[in-house]
Amino acid sequence: MLACPILGGLDHEYSLEKVGHEARPGRPAISKELRELIREISAANPRWGSPRILGELRTLGIPVAKDRVDDAAVDAA
Repeated sequence: MLACPILGGLDHEYSLEKVGHEARPGRPAISKELRELIREISAANPRWGSPRILGELRTLGIPVAKDRVDDAAVDAA
């Protein structure tokens, strides 16, 4: 094994926690109700893509990212 010249230990012992970094969470999950709403819209309008569904959700005042709409709409297909 190689020695870590900065920490003075073995490289397998190196971790971000020892240096003081915190793990960053991923993007927040959407609620089950919102996922079901996206699936309903997608099923009722099969020719609509995620930009159109996203626009409809924003018209209703529901803030959601395009990637989340993509994920839920793909599941419905």
